Amino acid sequence: MFSLTKPEIGSLRILVLIPIVLGFFYSFFNESYVSISDLAVEEMKRIDFSSNSGANIILKSLSLTKTGGEGVFINEASFDELVKLPGIASATANQIIQERAIRKFDDWDDIIERVKGMGTGKVENLKSLGVRVNVE
Repeated sequence: MFSLTKPEIGSLRILVLIPIVLGFFYSFFNESYVSISDLAVEEMKRIDFSSNSGANIILKSLSLTKTGGEGVFINEASFDELVKLPGIASATANQIIQERAIRKFDDWDDIIERVKGMGTGKVENLKSLGVRVNVE
């Protein structure tokens, strides 16, 4: 028949207790999942915007990031508005401003033809963001 020696019984007890103890610690000390974006929002709530601390620097850096183009019109946009659009660097923004000073853009094809570096891929991306050539 099947029999165990004293050292084997001791080892078996340890093997049985390990999952029980680990399960207890897991259920007792398990913390819920927190995403990094939730932490960032909480930190932004703690910033004192009333003083002249580093909050002004944070606000300036946030305003300089690339944004979507909803409500941006190529024939009316300032240099800063153009540069904030994805895919438009300062050289391209300057070229857009120079070209529209000569003559306003008629449509997206006119922009592709007159502005170096503006291809169909960039134009399609800008269109999908809500950027338009003219106000009408």
